[in-house]
Amino acid sequence: MGKNNFDNKRKYERIEMSIKVNCIDFIASEKIAANSRNLSEGGICIATDKPLSIGRHINLVFYLPGKENFKIIAEVKWSKKIEDKLYESGLEFTDISKRNKDRIVDYISQKESNKKDRRDSKRIILGIVVNFISAEAKIKNISNTGMCITSNELLPESMTSEVMFFLPNNRYVKADGTILWREKVSEDTYDYGIEFTKIDKESLSHIKKFMLESDII
Repeated sequence: MGKNNFDNKRKYERIEMSIKVNCIDFIASEKIAANSRNLSEGGICIATDKPLSIGRHINLVFYLPGKENFKIIAEVKWSKKIEDKLYESGLEFTDISKRNKDRIVDYISQKESNKKDRRDSKRIILGIVVNFISAEAKIKNISNTGMCITSNELLPESMTSEVMFFLPNNRYVKADGTILWREKVSEDTYDYGIEFTKIDKESLSHIKKFMLESDII
């Protein structure tokens, strides 16, 4: 089945995420290291350094934050070359327990709910540069609880890093932030939702004062 046909059959909610996936090809008895691109209750898209044969059944083992390991059998539905030594493949789950499916559905629902909660909070649009993990990014918007940044770097979800930046009123902010969600907005650009997990009172006061001056709160 071609990729377009597989895409047309998509009926499950999926989330963009990057986690390590261990794959075992039953026929070749070969272990393949991969990273996920997105996940749904019905399947997963992974990136590997070699193409996967369409129709092959693969034993997948991966871990979701806050969950136990998953062991699932999936069939390769499509595989395409992205660049030199980088391939993406779409796999459909063919043997998955009800418990594992329920855990995936619960994880996706929780991630979508967290993303919506952050977006519903009051925030102000910005365009200032910030360093997160080792990537240069721009802050798109900010609130008392976190911010949305955009970057050309593909960063792993659930990663925590120190962030430091100056607000437009020249107030300095320093905090620890964790990536809650990621969205691909163009071929080489990603948006990230960052939750402040640790922020000192002075930095939080600077953000609140800046938002107040901007008639946001």
